[in-house]
Amino acid sequence: MFRRNHADTNLRVPQNIYTVDYLSYLGNILSNHENICKINKKMIIDALNKLTQVLIWGDQHNSAIIDLFLEKQILQQIVCILRENYGNKVDVQILQTSNMLFTNFKNETSLYYLLSNNYVNEIITHEFDLRDEDIVSNYISFLKSLSFKLNSHTVHFFFNSLEDEFVLYTESCKLCFHEDNMVQTYARNITLFIYSIRDELMLKFIVRHSQDYFNTLIDTMAEKAIDMDIFIRSAENVKANRSTLENMMFVYNDYCNYINDIFKQGNEEISNMLMQTMFNRLISPLFLVSLAGLRESPTTILLCKVSSFYFLTQLIRLVNDINFIHTLLSALFFGDQNEIGTQWTKNMEGIRSLSSRKKASTSQERVFFFAHLKALEITNDDHSVFYGLFLLFAIYQNKCVQSDILEAARLPCENNSECDGQLFECLTKIISNCSFYSSALRSITLELALLILRHFVMFMESDHYMPTSIITVATDASEKIINELQDLVFTEDSFLDFFESEYYIFERQQLKINDISEDASLLLNPPTTIGSLIPLAKRLPSIAEEKLRRSLFNWFQLRKFLHDLNSETETELPIVKYIQPVVEVGDRIQTNHVDLVNCTLVTTDKVMKNLFLVTDQFQLIFVEPQSKLGVVKYTGFLKDVKAFSISNDSKSLQIIIEDNRKNLVSKPIKSTINSSDKDSIVLSSNLLFNGKVRFDDHIRCMTTKQRLDKGRLAARKFLIGHIADIFKIQRPSKSVQNSPYISHVSRTKGPVNMYKFPGGVVVKDIKNQRESINGTAANKISNLPNMNIPGVEDI
Repeated sequence: MFRRNHADTNLRVPQNIYTVDYLSYLGNILSNHENICKINKKMIIDALNKLTQVLIWGDQHNSAIIDLFLEKQILQQIVCILRENYGNKVDVQILQTSNMLFTNFKNETSLYYLLSNNYVNEIITHEFDLRDEDIVSNYISFLKSLSFKLNSHTVHFFFNSLEDEFVLYTESCKLCFHEDNMVQTYARNITLFIYSIRDELMLKFIVRHSQDYFNTLIDTMAEKAIDMDIFIRSAENVKANRSTLENMMFVYNDYCNYINDIFKQGNEEISNMLMQTMFNRLISPLFLVSLAGLRESPTTILLCKVSSFYFLTQLIRLVNDINFIHTLLSALFFGDQNEIGTQWTKNMEGIRSLSSRKKASTSQERVFFFAHLKALEITNDDHSVFYGLFLLFAIYQNKCVQSDILEAARLPCENNSECDGQLFECLTKIISNCSFYSSALRSITLELALLILRHFVMFMESDHYMPTSIITVATDASEKIINELQDLVFTEDSFLDFFESEYYIFERQQLKINDISEDASLLLNPPTTIGSLIPLAKRLPSIAEEKLRRSLFNWFQLRKFLHDLNSETETELPIVKYIQPVVEVGDRIQTNHVDLVNCTLVTTDKVMKNLFLVTDQFQLIFVEPQSKLGVVKYTGFLKDVKAFSISNDSKSLQIIIEDNRKNLVSKPIKSTINSSDKDSIVLSSNLLFNGKVRFDDHIRCMTTKQRLDKGRLAARKFLIGHIADIFKIQRPSKSVQNSPYISHVSRTKGPVNMYKFPGGVVVKDIKNQRESINGTAANKISNLPNMNIPGVEDI
């Protein structure tokens, strides 16, 4: 394999590499490395590479190979080569060889030899060029492999109690702040593994030598938090900035998770040291000082309240240590400013540092708790209100929070039904504020407040005055919203669309604490423009239409909240239940007694489908005839149907069916086919159907358009009437009355499994042919109709 040169004329290459002779050959190459010039260093790299293969094979199959490796002290030769500094390529190969040996050696005797004589520690402390990506990646992998071999039996190979050295730990700590995320993660994992080892002398060493590491760790967190706060306050809430902030949030949360992992190792001395460092260098001098606005001098660094709430919330969310959480909540609920001895400052050169803080002559009690309550007051926006509520919500979500501290702070909990009066007032004011048409309160903030109040009510006695007060405030707010909307119910053309759309959004949406904590759009200043692409519930409305939608969404929240408090169930929503049961795609209907209009659907690729159009009282139905039965191919509610004349084609209509369950009604748009199946189509936006329909003549075309327009108007009036009933407001005239719509099982004119609908349409369940996609008629009545329309080709 190796070619002979002037320096190696006596080296012969054995043919079988998995032999003692071949290992001896490789050992001779390494021992004669002084005779190899740097030009020939490839020979050393090849020898080290082959050496790895032979030793791993010998460890599992031939102990004589390992015996020779020990006898010739080849590991010492490798370390000698490392000392010569042949360059990065040789260093990389030595690291790879060492890593492979420690990863693959199974024999304890072989492993103990590798760890003996301090050769490993010499490799760890060698001054590698860690700026080289190949070297740093192999170096950290080598350290990680070593950590896996660390246990109570092998710890003495790494930790030298006489010299007071533990280079695996100290070097790993240095790499915890490397710019490469992978290197950081590996290094932190190594420290965590070391903290888990139960060796008294080693742990005492760690306690003695970790203060500087913890100081740097927490100071780095503080620097990240300050930089993140600057970005939060200055950046516009646009996609690019949200992406940048998400990365910053990930980094901070990663630090929190690492701290939680250190606490989880269960070493009391290490945990106490870390906790003390966090309070002295991060929580008190930065987060709590900023929350209360305690600026001692112009150089004092204060975060905005939103940032302070966010950073504290993430610590409470992600750190699950009882002592830490208890200490943090004690400071938050009962601390005063004189308990803080340090603060973060920035000098004229922009250099940040931690400095001492003077004690105030007078000190306000519970200054941080009252600052928290002050932040719950709505002013120009609800940004700090939202994150103040988020902190409160996170406290209730953390299982390490003990009820005694909540009871002391007068927060409702398992052993306490009382609530701090000022906090209760703040929460009820949020509910009242949501009823104003031009309120600065976002729907997501209201939702969070209602969630917290639900938690409070759970712990209150049934005869307590607060649940009654909450119901009264929520009822008043709900009625005020109705008063704001009642004039629009019958005058706003899109009110029905808005009502249904917001209801379905409300039904789908579920507030999750993980989603909130990772949502950069909430952390940046709330935008007021549609162009931000942020859901309306997470921003302020910018136009009258959005204010209407927000009011509806808030009303749905209050309605659900009141139902929950009163132990009631929803019986009137969704309003589409008033026009059930319905015909669905795949049903077979009798066509003997209905008006069928022959038509042709024209697709974009000029494919034509001959179908019949049927208009029920509440539905538009396209059927394909099959011997006195029609198979439903496409269908939709008349209330959602729009028919447009085509200027250059008097025999055709452009028919659009929208679905308010998807999103807000939009302008007609052209759909795209996203499936290879020619009979199925996925429509963009909220469209169910968008097709060109051609009739036999102009008369049938115009008659069908008039019928569709009148059917749409009648169906919408019918449902608007039910909304008026739900709102308990008077209908404007007798023209909008309850529909005479009746649906019943036909027992006289048809078989048992036939169902008659208005307009003479009968649904027939033929099990031997094809069942309705929603199963039995009972299911049709109890469930919302499935309005996904497969098989529609779009124009």
